[in-house]
Amino acid sequence: MFQLKGRFTTQLLLLTFFITSLGTIARARATGAVEGKVVDPLGAVVPGAETTLLQNGKAISTTKTDSEGNFEFPAVPVGHYLIQVAAPGFAREAGQAVNLTAGGTAHVQVTLQIGALQQQIVVSDTGMGLPESQVGASVSVIDSSKLDAINKLDLFDVLRQVPGLAVVQTGQQGGTTSIFARGGAGDFNKVLVDGIPANDIGGAFEFADLAAIGVNQVEVLRGANSVLYGADALGSVIQVTTRRGSTPSPQLTYAADGGNFSTLRQDASFGGVLHHFDYFADFLDFQTANSLPNSTYHNETFSGNFGWQANQRTNVRFTVRHTGTGLGDANALAFYGIPDDAFQRAQDTYLGLKVQNQTTSQWRNSVQITSTQLRFSYDEPNQVGIPYGGNYLGDPVTICGANADGCNFRVAHNLPESLKSVVQIRTSGQMGRRGPKIQPALPP
Repeated sequence: MFQLKGRFTTQLLLLTFFITSLGTIARARATGAVEGKVVDPLGAVVPGAETTLLQNGKAISTTKTDSEGNFEFPAVPVGHYLIQVAAPGFAREAGQAVNLTAGGTAHVQVTLQIGALQQQIVVSDTGMGLPESQVGASVSVIDSSKLDAINKLDLFDVLRQVPGLAVVQTGQQGGTTSIFARGGAGDFNKVLVDGIPANDIGGAFEFADLAAIGVNQVEVLRGANSVLYGADALGSVIQVTTRRGSTPSPQLTYAADGGNFSTLRQDASFGGVLHHFDYFADFLDFQTANSLPNSTYHNETFSGNFGWQANQRTNVRFTVRHTGTGLGDANALAFYGIPDDAFQRAQDTYLGLKVQNQTTSQWRNSVQITSTQLRFSYDEPNQVGIPYGGNYLGDPVTICGANADGCNFRVAHNLPESLKSVVQIRTSGQMGRRGPKIQPALPP
């Protein structure tokens, strides 16, 4: 009885192993392959297209086409699939059905259609919104998606990528920054913030203090447009548009990051839509010590955009942007050997109220009231240097020329204007590899 039971158990195990092996072999054979080619409407191959194999709405595998536009999915279980293809400049292919049988290979060809051309609305050339394709001028538009992708603190770093603009920054973070459009002077640029003139008298504008926070779009018109914007629009028109609230539920964001030289940036924004009222506010706090003594820079910027849709034809919008900056000026540190304790501060405020009414399809009324307030102060509270004869001297320094010759000297530091005319430079020694030794001869 024991032997019969043992034989039955052994036969049952063998049968189970045999059935399992058959199932494994059957599953191994129940696969196939999917291969194909991606082409454009003219039949040319599309290399680098991202091809995804979907089943029941889930991605099973992803690959890219080779240089000949071919793709392949080997060893795919049998079943029904969809092939989704995406490539830059083409419309996404929603999905091509594939029925894969055991041991078979499905061959498909996917034809991608040309994607829709993205149109940007610009106003810098005509004073009213027009598609970029209808504007016969050299206009570059940087929208919010590009601004987010570049992710720069200062707007002039974004404008470096605009053709025809040369951005020049003096010194470190916060140093004077100018833009030269097509070789024109730095004060030939008309800068508008939500339609508010932002230039100082004479056309100058400090781009170092213009942060990218709260900015939705930047338009750059390369060329003169004094007919619409006045005589100071000689080289370009740079128009900055702030963001608006767009979601029914309020959105609050906060970001912070830091780095070397005690650098810290904090950015907080709040926006949304409530009935006929939209609102958006953004606040930036940035500070850094820079790499030189007494060159600390900080920037506090507030940007607000508030709109009210009174009816289908009339809307009211109020915008505000306030910037407060402070910068330590070490001045001629390499020349004097010691930094100044000077500093400069700026307080800039731009306010704008705009009312628009679309009376008919051919007639629109627009009234805008703006205010621009610019404040700048420069202070040098103390005499800096080594006291000498009632004046102050800088540290001994060496200035070397391009030919490796140099000179050692000390110069009068923070010398009053009344004494500059009587200061003499006395040299000693012969010109050699290190140059002469120069000492200032101060009046008694």
